[in-house]
Amino acid sequence: MGEKTKAEVEKYGYNVWAVPTEFYAEEVAKLLQGYCGRVLIPRSSVGREEAIESLKKLGFEVVPLNVYETKLLDYPPEEFEAKVKLSDFLVFASPSAVKGFFANLQKLRDKSLLKDKKIICIGKTTKGEWERTFGTPCETPEKPTMEDILRLLKKLA
Repeated sequence: MGEKTKAEVEKYGYNVWAVPTEFYAEEVAKLLQGYCGRVLIPRSSVGREEAIESLKKLGFEVVPLNVYETKLLDYPPEEFEAKVKLSDFLVFASPSAVKGFFANLQKLRDKSLLKDKKIICIGKTTKGEWERTFGTPCETPEKPTMEDILRLLKKLA
């Protein structure tokens, strides 16, 4: 979806026709307005449906192809708590990370671990999952990239 993905695809000798200016499903649909045909979407087995639905509305035949799985890691409560306590910042790069974190947090007796933590979510989708799950705001970088997360970390430190 972004420049790093483009570079990786080009390493294999393929040309990348376009890269969206923002890295969200709606932006991919905007790039394809005025075109038609079949679109293959390699994705996680728990991939979101926004891109598929947006492309179908534009008249595309969409073929989702689940090429990897995202699975929850179940930490022993003591290990999970120790790692969270060591951190000043929590950085979430996907809605699945928020869900997995929440599932592990639920096993702890003391849920106040997050009280003084600064929470960063990579983009609007992850932010939405965080806010739905925890009911509190999180910071987001200007662009949903690790480079912009680093800038935000420096700013918040």
